Amino acid sequence: MNILITGGSGYIGSCLSKLFNDYYKKYNLFIIDDLSTGNKEVEKKIKAKFYYGKIDNVKLLNRVFLKNKIDLVIHLAAKAIVSDSVKNPNIYIKNNYISSVKFIDYCINQNVTNFLFSSTCNLYKFTNNKITEKNKIQLNSPYAESKYKFEKYLHKLSKIKNNNFNFIIFRFFNVSGSYKNIGELHKRETHLIPNVIKSIINNKPLNIYGSKFKTKDGTSIRDYIHVKDICSAFIKATQLLIKGKKIQYQVFNLGSNKGSSILDIIKLVNLIYKIKLKINFKNPREGDPPILIASTSKAKKFFNWSPVNSSLEVIVKSNYKFYEKNN
Repeated sequence: MNILITGGSGYIGSCLSKLFNDYYKKYNLFIIDDLSTGNKEVEKKIKAKFYYGKIDNVKLLNRVFLKNKIDLVIHLAAKAIVSDSVKNPNIYIKNNYISSVKFIDYCINQNVTNFLFSSTCNLYKFTNNKITEKNKIQLNSPYAESKYKFEKYLHKLSKIKNNNFNFIIFRFFNVSGSYKNIGELHKRETHLIPNVIKSIINNKPLNIYGSKFKTKDGTSIRDYIHVKDICSAFIKATQLLIKGKKIQYQVFNLGSNKGSSILDIIKLVNLIYKIKLKINFKNPREGDPPILIASTSKAKKFFNWSPVNSSLEVIVKSNYKFYEKNN
């Protein structure tokens, strides 16, 4: 079976590819990545055919598809920094929506019918309760808008009469951790836990954005999920689709089902590493909600999937191990 992964040189894409390599060797992997945020060095760690370029480059797509019969597409490629999307909304709509539409249309013309797509929890209306897939949508940033517009496009395609399409949408909560010495190596890191670890290793203060949210300690609360758990959901979904399971169109949350505040995480790392991390409070970033916690009961029921690696301690320690080697 031939699987095409867009964004396969990025953080989640490279961890997913490595997990496929380690445990599911019957799948042949093909990766498209423009390296805008991906890392070419992962090519040394992953067995796959790499194609470097943009997903809407027809010449590049012809090279991929005319030589290989692609059975399933996992679409991870996207720009994904909320604050940047607020400053540059048109770039996010073009990259995450318009280019993705062109890419999926091309795949469909090549007779691909099975698709997995990475979306975001950022498109939900803020609530203090656990979020299910039925929660109200409130597009809190151009990033969220770009993802949701593409979700709606896939939903429209799924309604075409007599089609054989299967679209599975995964709405990620906060992904963290590392797998087999593959982790987050962004040129500009905006995620909390990697920045906490970098502050420890480099002995520098940590910037915290917002101290007056309506939460237990004033800092934002998030649902943190280990990257290996995210990848296992993709693999379970892939196995169902390859076996011929008719999905048509389904949306699933991927999270840990529990929330932790920024100060919870700082207390944990202080305890684990016997330090007192210095912190600087900054103004909250535009588009940041106070609380985001997933309910993943639908994925549990549908795939028998659950987050087995996502305790905060496991996430923090795997991040620390990765950055010790790669800082």
